Amino acid sequence: MIRKNPALFFCIVITFFIAFWSNADATTVTKEGLSINFDKGTLSVDIKDIDVKVVLRALEEKGKIEIFNKKIVLDKKISFKFSGLKTEEGIKRLMRACGVKNYATIFTKEPETGAPRVAKLILVKARIGPVPEVEKKAEAPEAILPAPVEKKIEPTEVREKEIEKTERETLVKRIIPMLEGADEETRQDIIKEIMEGELSILDED
Repeated sequence: MIRKNPALFFCIVITFFIAFWSNADATTVTKEGLSINFDKGTLSVDIKDIDVKVVLRALEEKGKIEIFNKKIVLDKKISFKFSGLKTEEGIKRLMRACGVKNYATIFTKEPETGAPRVAKLILVKARIGPVPEVEKKAEAPEAILPAPVEKKIEPTEVREKEIEKTERETLVKRIIPMLEGADEETRQDIIKEIMEGELSILDED
């Protein structure tokens, strides 16, 4: 017959919760040879001979970042170190060290501060390429135009929004087919975030 020991059970439960909560709010992933630390908008890493895919998983975990197409990265180990860089610059350097030259970054806002935060990284194999310019409407020379009663000028901000929309639509057409393995709901969410949210592109040869 096994006797229950309430005191022992209580100690085990308390130990479990202490361990859980002590790790819940940690901002650093640290294991032998791998340290990733997010702190007040900065990123610090110290990597010694760690597989790239392990590094990306740690980045996802601690940065709360979804990384798509991780399978395009090469199977290799890297050693890399920097400290206190702004998060976006730190991620850029880390991606280069991992052999990723092209990716799109989608941002979200921190609920408490409203500050932008990297939410998703979409890794791509090849350059996304230049976005085609919006076709300009031909205008007649000013000299041969009849004198209008009222001349209507298109506001600059309207033109800028038109160009931005075209750029985002082109980005969607080029990136969405690369999201292998993503379900339809995820694809639609990413399309919406690209069209409406804040994003940036690293696009190198």
